[in-house]
Amino acid sequence: MSAVSFKTGDGFVPGVWSRLISGSTATRALNDLDALTKEITANIESILNSRSRPSFKELDGDPALHFSVIGMGIDDFCGCHHNDSTIAKIRSEMTEQIKHFEPRLDPESLVVKVNGEDENRRGSLIMEISGRINVKPFDEEYMCCYQLDLETGIPMFRKTGEHT
Repeated sequence: MSAVSFKTGDGFVPGVWSRLISGSTATRALNDLDALTKEITANIESILNSRSRPSFKELDGDPALHFSVIGMGIDDFCGCHHNDSTIAKIRSEMTEQIKHFEPRLDPESLVVKVNGEDENRRGSLIMEISGRINVKPFDEEYMCCYQLDLETGIPMFRKTGEHT
């Protein structure tokens, strides 16, 4: 997939969810890598916090609806068990959602890892997301990490990676 590029003087466009809730389509300067990184992180947080979406079946199997903002988000993980099935489901849903709703990350480079935080604390998972920023002129690695609390269903931001 080729990188998104803009003409000189343009900027990057905020994610669709940010534009919908702010009512603005203002661009940001292309020389502001920190703002772009924060925008990507905010978009990923929106995916994580959108847990009441209708299922594909409830949308009559319509892919246009499923991949619209109506289908943005992952299934609620509150009350899920700490097991391989839950880990695989969360990993799969986040990978699909990021590939569709965060085009500023190169889908070929996207890696979503979900692991148990600690065998003694089975009520949470750690999710690490990494990939290359796919907006010219940047060619930077992106990384963030979240703790997913299976008891409350609340994702907590832990860190973002340094630019490489």
